[in-house]
Amino acid sequence: MYKFNPPGQNLPVGTDNLWGRVKFFRGDAVVRYTSGAYKQTSTYDPDEAGVDKVYLGGHEYVIDDTEAALLNAAGYGPYLAVVS
Repeated sequence: MYKFNPPGQNLPVGTDNLWGRVKFFRGDAVVRYTSGAYKQTSTYDPDEAGVDKVYLGGHEYVIDDTEAALLNAAGYGPYLAVVS
């Protein structure tokens, strides 16, 4: 069993001199398509065709070994952690 925590971005709260220094984390969604391809996106369209599974950013998911192997092969290995 593994935990998957989708990647994200540290973004500034504002654009001025004060708030531009304050950052917040926005988790990105990782979308798996029926073709087996993965895509990282900041905005997810629930009506998009061919979507098999969605991992929303800001959440931790417990996944099985097979799904972890697919995510690792797609380049998301650094976001996986073994659950004992």
